[in-house]
Order: sequence, then C-alpha cells, then structure tokens
Amino acid sequence: MEKPPKELSAEVLCSWTGLTDRRHRQIADEGYFPPPMGGVYQLTRTIQGMFQFYREQADKSKGRLSELRSANLEKQNRRLDIEIARAEGEMIEMREVDEAFLRIGLLLKSILFAALEQELPAKAVGKTAEEIRLIARDIGDRMCDHFRNENSEWEQNH
Repeated sequence: MEKPPKELSAEVLCSWTGLTDRRHRQIADEGYFPPPMGGVYQLTRTIQGMFQFYREQADKSKGRLSELRSANLEKQNRRLDIEIARAEGEMIEMREVDEAFLRIGLLLKSILFAALEQELPAKAVGKTAEEIRLIARDIGDRMCDHFRNENSEWEQNH
C-alpha cells in the first residue's frame, strides 16, 4: 500500500481551491497554515487551514447577511411607522406646512402693508404718540386674529 503524500504542490492546491498561489500565501500569512517552502505546502495542515478559512468566511457571510436583513427590516419598520402616522393624521407633508405658512405670511403682509400705507396715516393725523401706539397695537391684534383664524382653519383641514 502506497503512503499518502505529506506535501502538496502549489499547482495542485490552486486546482483544488480555485484560488491563486498568491492568495494561498496571503491566507498562510494570516495564520491558517504554514507558508510553502519551495512552492510546496504541508498537506494536512494546509487542508485543515483551508477548511478553517472557508468556515470563517461562511460565518462572516452569514453574519453580514443577517445584518443586512436586520437593517432592511428596521428601514421597512420606519417607513411603516411614517405611513401609519400619516394615515392617523399625526404627520403631514412638510410641503403642506410650507404652503400654509406662505399663504398666512402673504395675508399678514398684505394686512400690514395696507395698515401702514392707508389706515395708520389716516388715523394718526392729530393724534398723540400714545394714541398712535394704540392704533398700531390694534393693527397688530387684528393681524394675530387673522393668523389664529387661518391656523384654526388649516388645522381643521389637516
């Protein structure tokens, strides 16, 4: 009976694993098995080391796949939470808020400009500084009322 070989040539190892000799040397440098001497590897220790290397690679792949699945589930859960909040009226699109504030801002601007250009000068003629302040405060109060009314209307619609 013939004794099994104790050595493994780099060419045979490459054909068995499908890896290059350079990659085998890198794996050997990582400590999985002893590096070759003269292009020859120690058969038993090299095969054991390759099995260990492949097992660890498989475990890493499983771990990465699990992490990816977990991250994907978290992302889906966040999306569902947002959709539920929208459906229940707890969230609205930022665009809607922007449009509402723009509309309210334009309304308040028109009221303020009308008051400053027409109402205040007409009412301020012959008035004291304190009376003019009261007129201006009344204009401000009306602007706040308009804002409250617009805000209430918007909240009822959303």
